[in-house]
Amino acid sequence: MQLRIQALGANIPYQFLVMLPYAIALLALVGKLGKSTPPKALGTPYFEENRHLHKKRSFDEYF
Repeated sequence: MQLRIQALGANIPYQFLVMLPYAIALLALVGKLGKSTPPKALGTPYFEENRHLHKKRSFDEYF
């Protein structure tokens, strides 16, 4: 991509073109920032005798 942009005659320093994939990755992470939810049981202690209280979920329910 860097070579194509330079071949088109754009006067962009190569440092910006090298940085471009990292900037795109950061923007993708920022876009996902508010959409994630922590596990429901986060912060609750695990006791084996209380295992039957938690509902078992199928694989499709996690997504």
